[in-house]
Amino acid sequence: MADDSRIFGLNVTGGGVGISVINATNTRVDNSAIRNTASDGLYIECSTAILENTFIADVGGDGDGDGDGDGDGDGLSILGGYVELNRSGIDNSAGDGFTILLGLASISQSVVNNTGSSGVVVSGSEV
Repeated sequence: MADDSRIFGLNVTGGGVGISVINATNTRVDNSAIRNTASDGLYIECSTAILENTFIADVGGDGDGDGDGDGDGDGLSILGGYVELNRSGIDNSAGDGFTILLGLASISQSVVNNTGSSGVVVSGSEV
């Protein structure tokens, strides 16, 4: 995604990472679904993003690429930046449900279920 961009009503199925946001400001993902990715459902790096009514499910099934299905992909992975997760859900991620390193995040009216590792991981960040 690029600065000032918006994704609305998109269904992403399969692939490596469902959606990547890198070095972008003022981005939004609304009313969308991300499913069955090999790695992270949504990856955000050094960006600002708002996610509303967005659902991530069945991700990271083989994020390490060795074919054994024990992947390490997270539902939502954030490295730096600011993210809001509103009225959204993460279900069945092979790795962590929601990971934020070195950033700020706000989570409201959202759920994280059935993770292969931790539900929410916060490191060097504020949530």
